[in-house]
Amino acid sequence: MRTIAVVNQKGGCGKTITSINLAAFLAREQRRVLVVDMDPQGHSTLGLLPAGALPSKTMYEVLRREAGRQPPALREIIRTVRENLDLAPADILLSALPETLGGLVGREDFLAEAVASIEGQYEYVIVDCPPNVGLLTFNALRACSEAIVPMDPSFFSLHGLGKLLETFDVLEKETDHRIEARVLLTLYSGRSPFVQAVADEVRGHLDGRYFDTVIRYSVKLAEAASHGVPIAQYCKRCVGFDDYQTLAAEVLRQEAVSYGGEDSILVMDGTAAG
Repeated sequence: MRTIAVVNQKGGCGKTITSINLAAFLAREQRRVLVVDMDPQGHSTLGLLPAGALPSKTMYEVLRREAGRQPPALREIIRTVRENLDLAPADILLSALPETLGGLVGREDFLAEAVASIEGQYEYVIVDCPPNVGLLTFNALRACSEAIVPMDPSFFSLHGLGKLLETFDVLEKETDHRIEARVLLTLYSGRSPFVQAVADEVRGHLDGRYFDTVIRYSVKLAEAASHGVPIAQYCKRCVGFDDYQTLAAEVLRQEAVSYGGEDSILVMDGTAAG
C-alpha cells in the first residue's frame, strides 16, 4: 500500500485539487484508493461529496483521545465516493485537535496507527494536508512514505520550498522516518519569462526530486471541485484532464519501478497494461 501526503505549507498551490484528481485517475485504473482529508477546511470532502452529503463522523473523531472513550476505527467513517474511490472526511472540528491532544504521548502517530488498521484494503492512501506544518501535517508525514509537494511558480513558493524540504530532512534525522518527496509544478502558464525561470530553478536544484508532469492552469479544475466531482467526471476536453491523467501515469510508472508491479503501467489510451 502506497501512502502519499500531498503537502505544502503555502495555501493556494493546488494541494486539494491534486489530491482529488490524482486519486480519481488512479481509481479509474482499477487501483483501490482512499483520500484522507486532514485539512480542517475540509476541501477534499467538499470536492468529492455532493452538496448536502455532510458526514456524521470525521477524522476528528478517529484521532481524538478521551478518557473512557474508544475512538471509532478509520473504516467506520469512510465514505464511498465512486468505484474504487473512498474518502475519510474532515470538517472544521479538526482544527481543535492539536489543542485537544496537547501533552499526549505519541500524538504524532495517531494517523499512522489509523492507516495501519486498513493495510491491505487499499493500494493507495492519499492524504490532503492543511496549509501549515503543525501536528496535523506531522501526523500525515509520519503516516506516509511519500510526499507530493504542489508548487505554483511564484517567488514565495520557491522561497518556502527549501524550508519544506528541510522539514522532511529533520523528520528523517529525528525519527528515522524517510519521506520520498517530489515537487509537482501547478498553476503553470509558461507565458512569462519569470514563470519559466522558476520552473528551471526547481528542476535545476532538486536533483530529480520533481515530477516530469506539469499541471497547467485550468479553470475547469476549480469548476469541477465546486460541483463535488473530479475533473474526470466533469470535463474530458481540457488541459486539467490531460495533465492529471498524465500525472497518474507517472505515479504508476514509479509503482512499477519501485514495487515491481509490471501491470501498473498506464498506456496511452488510458487503460492499464498487463
